Amino acid sequence: MSSSSLQFLLFGTTEATSPNADIGEEAKLPRRDWILLPSIGLLTICFIVISVGWVAHKNFSRADSGLRNCLTMNPTDGVRGIPNSECWAKNAEASLVSYKINSCGHRAGMECGPKPPGTYGIVMVGSSYPFGQDVPGEKTIAALLPPELAKQTGRRVELYNESMWSSYARAVDLRFDETLAAQPDMILWVLTKNDVERASTMMPDLIPPNAAGSTRSKIQYRLKQMLAMQSISEQAGFVLKYAKDLFRVSETGAMLMHDLYQSRTLYLKAALRKHSDLLWYLEAEPSETSRSFLQEFDGYASEIAGKAKAAGVPLVVVLVPDRVQAAMISAGEWPSDYNPYRLDEELRVMMESHGVTYIDIFPGFRNVPNSEQYYFAVDGHPDERWQPIISGLLAQELTSGVIPALKAPAQERAALEGTK
Repeated sequence: MSSSSLQFLLFGTTEATSPNADIGEEAKLPRRDWILLPSIGLLTICFIVISVGWVAHKNFSRADSGLRNCLTMNPTDGVRGIPNSECWAKNAEASLVSYKINSCGHRAGMECGPKPPGTYGIVMVGSSYPFGQDVPGEKTIAALLPPELAKQTGRRVELYNESMWSSYARAVDLRFDETLAAQPDMILWVLTKNDVERASTMMPDLIPPNAAGSTRSKIQYRLKQMLAMQSISEQAGFVLKYAKDLFRVSETGAMLMHDLYQSRTLYLKAALRKHSDLLWYLEAEPSETSRSFLQEFDGYASEIAGKAKAAGVPLVVVLVPDRVQAAMISAGEWPSDYNPYRLDEELRVMMESHGVTYIDIFPGFRNVPNSEQYYFAVDGHPDERWQPIISGLLAQELTSGVIPALKAPAQERAALEGTK
């Protein structure tokens, strides 16, 4: 290749450059380069954006509204499953999941009715965690816990799951007669921090199928909100927040946050930037918000404990950690203003004051490395890898002797040897 050809490829010109030319004189770009270079840059940006969007759509698409097609709102006791229905839904971080609802409106993995003779029957109640949101039915706590208990006790154990998605804690009380109608040998109430803070709300906020409104109507509503604001700065802040919210719920936003939140440090920094009222359950010193939530839940728990006692059915309560608590416990350290164990400890005292059996699985998370990785990083719900961990911890506590009928034979022998 000649020097003039090389010069043309590199600089777009074949004019010789004098070695004595003024080095301070700026070389002028040909007119075509003023069009070509920005065009290349724009095409590069478009290629990156389209590629990222394609990857996000392929791996982080969602169909979460599908679950609502299996649910209905009952005016007396909140959200219920539509009997004998099946629907499919997909969280951005999860696979497509089937939800099969039996004739009694439960995702129980079995038909409702009397338990088989000689079987120890458990009814599990709660909200989205024990319901198994975004987890295949055969991989949920409800499916994994019975064989684990049977293995450790040598008994036939059946667990009927009455937990419901988007169901506030109050729904457990509203449906307690239905729970007792199953004639359980034990009721297992699986709590999350959401159940505690929602105890004062009778009904959940569920958008019925096909009633969410069009995209155009949502934009018009947001526009009216913005125009109602007095100052330009408020309007600008509103637009920025709305844009951030749109990005967060987009497939691309979900993908980027999912990747970022794989880092425990980055995840905790983001989580602890929330408004203090949203972190009430982590505060080392309870705030007024925390005391209010716990006081309301105390009255609610007292009602359920009284009904279980009157029916002569053992009630067992357990709190499961959310992703933030799991990350702190697994790390073994946290800022001095926070305590991931506080809510667990307060609920233990509360339940024991009502004569309820409380089992504590929080210490078990100390032995689960990087336990926050078993939750969906953005959505926050547990994934299918979390289910056997919780099932194992629950089985360990339930067979420890707190429920005599489930005491493991090996532990019984150890207890007898200890009395010799």
